[in-house]
Amino acid sequence: MADIDTVVLLDNIQNAKDSSDKIYTMDGDGENYEAVKTYVVELPPDASGARVLFNGNYDPDGARHCVRVHYIALTDPSTPTKTENTIALDWTAVDPDSGTATDRFKETGAIDVSGHVYGSLMIDVAVAEAEATTGLEVIVQVRGYTGLDVWNTLCRFIGPIGTGVEVAIPDTVNADQNVLKATNPTAGHLNHIGKFIFIEDKGTIADSEIAYLIECGADS
Repeated sequence: MADIDTVVLLDNIQNAKDSSDKIYTMDGDGENYEAVKTYVVELPPDASGARVLFNGNYDPDGARHCVRVHYIALTDPSTPTKTENTIALDWTAVDPDSGTATDRFKETGAIDVSGHVYGSLMIDVAVAEAEATTGLEVIVQVRGYTGLDVWNTLCRFIGPIGTGVEVAIPDTVNADQNVLKATNPTAGHLNHIGKFIFIEDKGTIADSEIAYLIECGADS
């Protein structure tokens, strides 16, 4: 059983966390109450470029989100060569409440996929505020030109939806640990086991993480 004021994760955290960082979840069981969602979008093999748009104006009074996009590809079908570790957009905040337009909207910019036979976008979206949201709009576009800035929408979707819950991390937790300190995790609704949660690194947002919750300790 997890110790008081801790939660246990499936995998070790990759980066140290401290008292400035926060955990985000939602109150409820199952995937409908996850503060973070991950999506995979397969690109058409004849596309020359792709990009992802994150529209916080979809819910102009909604919660702040953090978003990330990775790109993976196969470059040679006869002798398969995989391209990994391409970060099109590292963890970035989208804040619908901001008075600055560029805070409410983010994009990857153009991703060159012309040399790849197959490619997929790995898109992560997390609620990062203790506030309700009707979702963040995600728009995936592709193009068939290398010289013209002409884009067509491949798909668009919304998520996640709900009310974020913020839980404090009371003390430093080193990397490569799967036990994370959390202040009153039961009151903070981390007792809904079997869900993905979001851990935001407030000092270095790129060090934020998605984790899968497998145990929750009692409150102090």
